[in-house]
Amino acid sequence: MRFTYCPHCGTKLISKEIGDEGMIPFCEKCNIPLWDMFTTSIIAAVVNEYGEVALLRQNYVSTTKYVCVAGIMKIGESAEETVIREVKEEIGQDVEGLEFVSSYPYEKREMLMLGYKATVRKCLQITYASLLQNLQILSGLL
Repeated sequence: MRFTYCPHCGTKLISKEIGDEGMIPFCEKCNIPLWDMFTTSIIAAVVNEYGEVALLRQNYVSTTKYVCVAGIMKIGESAEETVIREVKEEIGQDVEGLEFVSSYPYEKREMLMLGYKATVRKCLQITYASLLQNLQILSGLL
């Protein structure tokens, strides 16, 4: 998010040179710089003991592509805690090990994604019931 008005007092901001940061939005009334803000999220390759990676189909993300586990960090939550929470929420698995991979600026959404490899304790299983449910969904689309 790029500020045009001060979120504290509502005054229209000016550009002011701040140290070696260059021109930054600045509130003359509050006497503070207002740095650009962005959302921080995680993206995780969830890997089981066979080296298989869990891929998800989430219609709110894409109706044609599979995606890795991902989610937005909550206030007061570390990136590692976010990975553990999101893996549990999205695929019901407990994370055994975490390895930071890299950060990925996602400019389209003004977002920073922190990439992890998350190892799970047990094999990701497709149950017979979930397989039947997916087949029924697919047959309805054909």
